[in-house]
Amino acid sequence: MTQKKALVAGATGLIGKYLLEELAALGIYSQVYALVRTPGRISNADEIVSDYDTLSAVSLPDDITDVFCSLGTTIAKAGSKENFRKVDYDYVLKLAKLTREKGARSFLVVSALGADFRSMIFYNRVKGEMERDLGSFGFPLIGIFRPSLLEGEREEFRTGESAGHLLAKIINPFLIGGVRKYRSIHGRTVAKAMIRTAQKNPSGIRVLESDQIESFGKN
Repeated sequence: MTQKKALVAGATGLIGKYLLEELAALGIYSQVYALVRTPGRISNADEIVSDYDTLSAVSLPDDITDVFCSLGTTIAKAGSKENFRKVDYDYVLKLAKLTREKGARSFLVVSALGADFRSMIFYNRVKGEMERDLGSFGFPLIGIFRPSLLEGEREEFRTGESAGHLLAKIINPFLIGGVRKYRSIHGRTVAKAMIRTAQKNPSGIRVLESDQIESFGKN
């Protein structure tokens, strides 16, 4: 076991829970922290209890090396475009700023397929702006993961996604070649790809589209 220590943000979400499971099973970090708003929900990591509005450097340990960020919501769940941006842009960048100030070396974040700060689609534009602005904090490694439709067990039921999963099962086999990246992907595969990227200890900004995540995170 190394002396590297990990922080998982969005720990109770789909990818976050798989991150914690994989990190616990692998035992490659001497300590794993989970940033949560409500205590008592995490059993396989040390909880740091704080909401993102009041989160400060004082709340965070000094020895985190790798940050795994799977924060994200939907406009429907957030209630407005403003609230969506607050979670998917403001909170992510605030976390990046604070953890970099505390010495974190890498920041690995879940974005979305189609993210582009020039996009006419609000969702994709916000994700693209988040990706672009992460580069200002000076992390030796930034890992950006752009999954397609996510498969896995969620705590909350999303009607639109449920229909999408059924459709994905039908069309996935036909998505090959240049459109392979639009296949749905399991949240655990994304989590594995994030952890493996951190363990390879590269530098710079690494962007993985959904098909690349599938190849890197499978098995």
